[in-house]
Amino acid sequence: MALVLATMGMYLSVILLRRVWSGDDLSHALRIRQRWCRLALRILKISVHWEGFWPQNPVMVECNHRSMMDPVILLANYTCIPVGKAEIARYPILGKAAEATGIIFLRRDDPDSRRQTREAIGRWFKKGCSILIFPEGTTGGGEKTMPFRKGSFEVAYEQNIPVLPLFIEYLDHDVAWESGSMHRHFVNTYGKSGIRVNLRIGQEIHVKDPIQTMDQVKSWMDGSPARS
Repeated sequence: MALVLATMGMYLSVILLRRVWSGDDLSHALRIRQRWCRLALRILKISVHWEGFWPQNPVMVECNHRSMMDPVILLANYTCIPVGKAEIARYPILGKAAEATGIIFLRRDDPDSRRQTREAIGRWFKKGCSILIFPEGTTGGGEKTMPFRKGSFEVAYEQNIPVLPLFIEYLDHDVAWESGSMHRHFVNTYGKSGIRVNLRIGQEIHVKDPIQTMDQVKSWMDGSPARS
């Protein structure tokens, strides 16, 4: 775990120094983030089995949420901008690293924040970036996904963004964050070696009805064979 944090600090320093000398450079920050995520997977000996293919065009990735490890695994393999709760900004090192490399912070109980998030999603999408959403809004380890929030599906409909369902499952079930503090979960997850992960990529959906699409994605996840 110490090595993972040390490399994160090193990569973050590279990004911040680049900003001082050259200003903001999104493509550089995204490349650095992806390199760090891939390095973290190698350090922790995480093995990922993929089923399906990433599309070439930008999409709204809708993924179930199991662990703090989810974004690292996904961002190691696919370039996208995650939407995360505003509290992440306060996480030591992680918050600053996320902010420096592209994230949309959301305060769900704040109407202005929800509006700003919708606008930010549109701006990133127009730049050719995919968006990563966890529609459950929190982590869990149950047999079925928790209730979805409809906001991202409405945004996908309003802005004509294709939805891409993605299902992630850890074969080591104690990796899921169901209770306990963030610190305890972080230590448990990033202190573990040899985690095995299954990832299943669904088919793109062009949204005609947000609620219908949300139900379709949830049903697909709840019936995903990646659970076996």
